[in-house]
Amino acid sequence: MKLVDYGQIRLDLQSGQWLIEDQQVKQVEDEFSTSEPCLLISDFGGAPQGVEKVKSNRRYAAAILEKSLRDRGETEGISQVLLLDTHTDSGITQALYHAVSSEDYLDYRKRTRNSRDHLIIGSHLSLLLARARAEKVGNVCVLFQHQNCLDVLVLLNDRAEFCQRFTVSESSAEAWLRTIQFVSEEIKEVAEKVKADLQYAVWADWNPIGPNVSDSICQWIENNTSMQVSRDPVTTLHFGDFVLQSALPGWGRRFHSKHTVFPMPSLVWYWSERLLPAAAVALLAAGISLAAAGYQWQQQIDLIELSNESMISDSDVAVLQSARQAMQQGLPAMPSSDLQQLIQTLTDANSQMSLASVIADVQSSMPDEVRLSSIRLDTVQAYPQLVLDGWIDTTPANVNTSLENFIEQLGAAGYSVRDNGLSAYRQKNYFQLILGMSKGAAHEV
Repeated sequence: MKLVDYGQIRLDLQSGQWLIEDQQVKQVEDEFSTSEPCLLISDFGGAPQGVEKVKSNRRYAAAILEKSLRDRGETEGISQVLLLDTHTDSGITQALYHAVSSEDYLDYRKRTRNSRDHLIIGSHLSLLLARARAEKVGNVCVLFQHQNCLDVLVLLNDRAEFCQRFTVSESSAEAWLRTIQFVSEEIKEVAEKVKADLQYAVWADWNPIGPNVSDSICQWIENNTSMQVSRDPVTTLHFGDFVLQSALPGWGRRFHSKHTVFPMPSLVWYWSERLLPAAAVALLAAGISLAAAGYQWQQQIDLIELSNESMISDSDVAVLQSARQAMQQGLPAMPSSDLQQLIQTLTDANSQMSLASVIADVQSSMPDEVRLSSIRLDTVQAYPQLVLDGWIDTTPANVNTSLENFIEQLGAAGYSVRDNGLSAYRQKNYFQLILGMSKGAAHEV
């Protein structure tokens, strides 16, 4: 699903941090809190990005890439590798990745937890990827220029083949022309390697401060390469007295929820407020339509039966069957069983307690050292349950104490809690808690 109703767009780029709201652009500081829905797009301080092949299936690709980047010295310490696009063939996975440092990853996660409204965070590469997919061609190059940086993503045969950031020492037209010549040679080599015909390029820029070099770069690409450059309709923004035009806000509207860095709890909260009312209205409307159609059908059948109480001929029977068939064909189509089940699951769970309220309670109950990796809704039992998976980020001596504090806080909030125990894996202590959705029961430890 696409997230189209956010109130703000925040850009956290190596070249600067910006807030777009009501056609206005503001330069912002590191500390940030939003009081309305916000889409935050970040390059995570220029974190390593690229396309790489690993001898593994997708499940283990991120872990193998993380170690490989660390061994090569491209990252310092542990990092969180985001896999934005993957293709697996014969046991080899080719991945478009963004390697975020653990410090930055936890900092953004803290922002999500502490935000007063929905804060949806995504990698800037997700915007480039979404725009490339929208071109509906197998071979396309996407270029995004911001200040002295140029991000290049190349899709060949409908898969990511090349991704790299290029920088210039000075943001002048001459420096950029030298850089784009080098970039063009790199792209040409990649296309020739996989024997692909690359004819399409898409361009966007973001230059609230500094010269606008878009026209000269795009003109050079069209005159000196095989690519035709597409420039999307721009949005007119105001940065103080300066008028800024950029296609980037339009790209933001293509952002897909599956590319959210922290899908829980931000998306649960986001969609619960939007889907549940719509689902309830859709179910009610379907019920009313079915009831009305059924009533009309019965009325017509009753009229036929009352006016022909002694029908015995074949023609009379045929009239009655035709009436029934006509009315049955007029019935509106029932929602699919999957949709009915989804609506019923969300309705039942939300009737026990607001999902958004439960997520908020979990957030407020978490000690600083507790990290959640996933929250799942379990509807197999008689009453809906939330399954909390995560780990304790503290010294081994304090792991049990931290988990007990978390459980006590949830119990104090009125939830029943079942602890499925701790397990150690790769120097991390993982836990799983089963959280009852109905308040009032004592917790089990």
